[in-house]
Amino acid sequence: DGYTYETFNDLPDYTRLRAEKGCIRVDLWRICFQFFSQRIVGLQSHYISSFEDGTTRKTVGTDHLTFYHRTNNVPLHWIEIDVDSVELDRDEFITTIQPHRTQHEGGNEHTGELVGMSFLTNRRIVHIGSCEDNRDGYDDDRIRNLSLNKAPNSLPHIVALTGVTLNGQGSDGNIHEIGYYTENNAWTILGPLVMMRWLYEERRAEISKDGSKKRYQLTLHDLIELPDELFRNVLSFLIIAKS
Repeated sequence: DGYTYETFNDLPDYTRLRAEKGCIRVDLWRICFQFFSQRIVGLQSHYISSFEDGTTRKTVGTDHLTFYHRTNNVPLHWIEIDVDSVELDRDEFITTIQPHRTQHEGGNEHTGELVGMSFLTNRRIVHIGSCEDNRDGYDDDRIRNLSLNKAPNSLPHIVALTGVTLNGQGSDGNIHEIGYYTENNAWTILGPLVMMRWLYEERRAEISKDGSKKRYQLTLHDLIELPDELFRNVLSFLIIAKS
C-alpha cells in the first residue's frame, strides 16, 4: 500500500544521561510536537539532569520526524509545520499519556491519524493538538480518575517515549503510535509494607488493639501476619496492580 513503519525509542537517551558521573536523576521537562495538516509528524524530548553538586543541565533528545520530512530536508516554513510543546514545572512529571485520533467511519481502533495527545501529570492535565475526537472517548474527568486512588509517591513516572512512525509517499506520514517507559516504583509501593513487617517481627512495632481500626488498618494487620510465601504472593499482585 506504499506505507512503511519505523520505530523510535528514547530510552537510550535517558539511560545515557542517567549513567553520567555524579548524575542523581534525569527528568523530562519539555516535549515538542510538530504538526502538518493537523497531524503529528514529529516529536522531540528535552531532559534536565540533576547532579550531586547541586547543578543541573538541560539536554535536547533525538528528534523523530516522519521519513518524508526527514529525508527530503524540507524547510519547516515551506511545509508550514506548526510546533507545539508541553513544558513541565520543577518536580512535575507525566504519569499517563492518552492519544487522540481522527475517527474513520467503519474503522477499528487503530485507524485514524494521531492529531493530539493529553498528558496527565502529578499536578494537572495538558492537551496538545486536537483532542476533541478520541478513539477511546476519554474526557478530562476520566483521564484524571486514572490516578484518583493512588498515593502521589506511587504514581508512575514517565521518563522516556517510544513509538511508531507511519511513512508514506509525498507529504504523507505521521506519528502512528506512542508509548512510554516509567521508572520502577515497586519499592515505593512495597517498601513501607516490608519495613512494617520487619519492625513487627523484630518487636520494634506492635499492632494496635484499641478496637477502633479502620479498614486499611485491619488489612495491614492481616497482611503483616501472613506466612512468608503468601506475603510475597500478595506483594507481587500489588506491583502488577500499581505499576
